[in-house]
Amino acid sequence: KASSICLAMQSCQLSISEGAVEDYRSNSIESSGLVVDSIIEDKDSPSLIRFESIDFNSGVITLSFSESVLASSVNASGLRLHDACCSSTVFIELDVEKAFSNGTTLSLQLSEPTLNTLKASETVCSSTSGNDCFVRFPSSFVTDRRLNRVASVLDTQLPSTSFAQSILADTIAPLVSEAHVDLNSSSFTLTYNEPIKVLETDSAK
Repeated sequence: KASSICLAMQSCQLSISEGAVEDYRSNSIESSGLVVDSIIEDKDSPSLIRFESIDFNSGVITLSFSESVLASSVNASGLRLHDACCSSTVFIELDVEKAFSNGTTLSLQLSEPTLNTLKASETVCSSTSGNDCFVRFPSSFVTDRRLNRVASVLDTQLPSTSFAQSILADTIAPLVSEAHVDLNSSSFTLTYNEPIKVLETDSAK
């Protein structure tokens, strides 16, 4: 299923080595090659096996499927992370910059704005236990090599495969990306590369 072999009749040939088959009188078959007479197409939809992980440092989400999927077919429209398994109305839409596949494993590189939204959330994927982090996507999300659409994961489904098995917490300190000083108001503005929580300000630091 994962290869480019037998995508069409002309690319599907059977090679038989000499001596591979004998009749009842021990007469061996000669080596031969022949084009197959028919191909029964793969019509099975790939399905989600596990929501493997979400890494808040790299911004990568990893999903495992029942068969190989095409990274180039990823359509992130409708891809979401929810705070609960069923009938959840709290979610974050995901914007994907890149997708990588290694057989049945699909890795999604989230955009920086999406990652920052997740980092600031106190309801979606805020716990390292994964009990508030559930993936949802429609059938248009990804296909296999035979262009069969994935089985959708809907908000009404049970959490057995759709909750994050591993959440790698953000351990990288925020960095100042911009600094502006206003001499008229005697103030300055700092912009960071990710959301920050300001509890108090120590001007000495």
